[in-house]
Amino acid sequence: MKSQLLRMSMFAVVTAAAVYAQNRQVEKASIPFNFIVGSRTMPAGQYTVEDIRPLLLLKSADGGILNVITDSIQSLDAQTVGKLVFHQYGTQYFLYEVWTPGSTSGRQVSTTGRERELAAHHGVQTGTTVVAAR
Repeated sequence: MKSQLLRMSMFAVVTAAAVYAQNRQVEKASIPFNFIVGSRTMPAGQYTVEDIRPLLLLKSADGGILNVITDSIQSLDAQTVGKLVFHQYGTQYFLYEVWTPGSTSGRQVSTTGRERELAAHHGVQTGTTVVAAR
């Protein structure tokens, strides 16, 4: 009985690891400006973005790591390239969406109180910036 339970537990762990590896999307992006995600300001630089639904894992080249809870979003057409979409208010950029190439699904970061405050002050966002991911 214990042997069978151990085998079933090992099978569950191996299966979970395989599913995790299949669902994981990894992209790299060079972001040329500081940007805000949640309550953190991230410096400009090279980032690896891992889509581990429902989380996005942002890793900077200097070793900084940020986990972000995201919502699933859909597009009618598959994305031709991976991209990170930022909302811009004056000189402040907020990460808004992440899309992977060849997929109709993406990830959306929740709007923060600070972004809503800037939107109210500016009336509308001053721009949307797209950074290509590879």
